[in-house]
Amino acid sequence: MTDAQKWFTVYVPIRAINNLSVKYAISALSAKHLGRVKGIKSPIGGMYTSPATTEVYPNGTQVDWYLKAANYYYLAASDLNNITSDGYTAVSSSAVLESPFEIVGRWLNSRQTQTNLKPASDDPNDVQLVRKTEDLLATAMLLTMYRLLDANGDDWHK
Repeated sequence: MTDAQKWFTVYVPIRAINNLSVKYAISALSAKHLGRVKGIKSPIGGMYTSPATTEVYPNGTQVDWYLKAANYYYLAASDLNNITSDGYTAVSSSAVLESPFEIVGRWLNSRQTQTNLKPASDDPNDVQLVRKTEDLLATAMLLTMYRLLDANGDDWHK
């Protein structure tokens, strides 16, 4: 409903093919959602003729989807930290507790101080930087949605 350009519908899943943090973030959010719906099927017929993966997943009712979600969240957050670190500092496990947007913001600020801000050109380095930034922001958004699934109404405005 709020993805008019279909960024998260079309582009982000394609980016997940070659980007681990995006792939893990999608998996974390999906597993958490599966844990919340607990295998309940929609009473309204879907647009697909084949059953959903969770309907044919072996022992799907015994799977601890929340554990899978937490594992994928940790992997996504760790990869996000690795991508944004300067290469000289070790990523601590406590960095996973940090807000994904704080991690990306810190990386963007460090990039801003390293280079003069100039409009993106057709230079391959600029294209790679824009692509990396888009991937980092997509990961941060997915991980934030993961956190918001359990947040109360007062926390949503933050």
